[in-house]
Amino acid sequence: MNYDDTSSNGAATSATSAILMFVAGALVGAAAALVLAPANGREARQYLRERGKKLAEDFAEQGKKVADNVAEQGRRVWNEHGERVTQAVRDGYAHATEATAERASRAVDSGNPM
Repeated sequence: MNYDDTSSNGAATSATSAILMFVAGALVGAAAALVLAPANGREARQYLRERGKKLAEDFAEQGKKVADNVAEQGRRVWNEHGERVTQAVRDGYAHATEATAERASRAVDSGNPM
């Protein structure tokens, strides 16, 4: 018995098997593409148009929800801290006014312009 012929025949069988598997995969892929693809360009454009409109509506709806949520959080924060912020601004304004008046008074007393 000659075992060399069997081993070379085994390599050829394995290469043939790989080629057949590749061709089978290509055929299955092509068949799937034909089954899943739209029938024509008009239908594809219609599908894309409808899908685009749906995505735009969903996006707008989500955007409105986010905006409403942010506005509600802003109202809540203002209700909790708004009076304190308002009072701080009033105090700062009063302090700045007093400081300016004091500087003006010192400038007049010293005879030097501000």
